[in-house]
Amino acid sequence: MGYKLRLSIIVCLSILALIASGIFLWKPVNASPDTVMSVNGTVITTQEFELITGMSWERAGAKMTNEQKNQLVRTRVIQLEAKKRGIPVSIDYAAFTQELQKENLRRATALNNHEPIYGPKQYSERMYFDYRIANITRDLRRYMQEHELDTSDVKLGAYYEANKDQVALKLDSYAFQELIVPDLTDASKGKAEELLNQLRAGANFDHIYAERSKAEGLTASEFMNEDNRRSFDKYRSVFFNAVHSLKQGEVALEAIEDQDSYKIVKCTKRETAGYKTFEEAKNDVLQRYLDAQLESYLKPFVLKAKVTITMSHFNFLRIL
Repeated sequence: MGYKLRLSIIVCLSILALIASGIFLWKPVNASPDTVMSVNGTVITTQEFELITGMSWERAGAKMTNEQKNQLVRTRVIQLEAKKRGIPVSIDYAAFTQELQKENLRRATALNNHEPIYGPKQYSERMYFDYRIANITRDLRRYMQEHELDTSDVKLGAYYEANKDQVALKLDSYAFQELIVPDLTDASKGKAEELLNQLRAGANFDHIYAERSKAEGLTASEFMNEDNRRSFDKYRSVFFNAVHSLKQGEVALEAIEDQDSYKIVKCTKRETAGYKTFEEAKNDVLQRYLDAQLESYLKPFVLKAKVTITMSHFNFLRIL
């Protein structure tokens, strides 16, 4: 076998191995808005690549992982499946930019006329693209719900039973005691750290709590459960994230920023709350079910999509 033939075989096998591994490497010729790849016959430009992956074309020119490729393909598949069902979609990049300009003009006109608008005064390309994809995905899910999916109580009830931990588990009931250092100043942070150092050195939380309770505003107690979790999620997420995993009797050894104070929190009581009934959880069950069905529907289309990398954009293809 001649040297050139052996070399050609080695190169071909290397390229096949590279493709199978899901990593494509190239050096871009330029960053013009030309075709990077095609998905089911529709082109993806360099600008669309940047909008979908959140990575600049120049930087992404070093390598393209299988995850990024799948992200591009999945986005295009969502657009195509929505368009197939009559949902308005701007797949072409030029059409998308025209739509963006029209929307920003509408917003500017509304502001000049002192009319209310929702969202930003003007959309950037990335913001508007994310907004449109979210709406297209929502509309596709809604169409499938209304025309293609079985969302009867029987079907949702079966999904509820199979996924109770994800869709119906109530937040446990907690009781907390809190050492409070008012204000979020550096001095207050220092005082909170002093308390933490005492606790780390073996000081008794209950004794410190009792002593500080003699002065107003230096301690507090409160409850957290399924009934008020939305308030914690929405307005006190830092506190919630710091304490929801505490066991009964455990102290969170950190200065938690909450309600214009630093807090050191002990969980004094924690009880398992069980599950919501199907009726209580029905709305959440429906949304989780629709999300799962959409992903299940899209997966084979993403895997089987006809993807062509436009090699004319690359000076060379090399192996890691």
